[in-house]
Amino acid sequence: MAGFLQECRRDTHIRRIRRQYAARKALLSQLIDGDFADTFVRTPSSAGLHLAAWARADDADVPAWVRSAQRQGLLIHMVADYAVEPNRPGLIFRLGAVDEEQIAAALRILRTVIDAR
Repeated sequence: MAGFLQECRRDTHIRRIRRQYAARKALLSQLIDGDFADTFVRTPSSAGLHLAAWARADDADVPAWVRSAQRQGLLIHMVADYAVEPNRPGLIFRLGAVDEEQIAAALRILRTVIDAR
């Protein structure tokens, strides 16, 4: 670790990882704003490894979407899982441990899940 820090590889690593996370967030944002424009409104986000999106319909059955998506292997969370008070329905998408191909594949599965309801 000391060699990593002394040789300035840390800064190079951080720049590379930031570019990767920015690309993931851009792809996820593009897919939500395009393919899911009828279903979600993405929350503004300029940093972080998560992205939240509110369901457009207040009666959206987000818990059923999440259960069905989880049965198909997606790790997805409801905003309500993290809210202090009951809130409007929405999803939280994680960006840290997935690549762009996995994001696109996951959202194809999510689209199928939502359309099946």
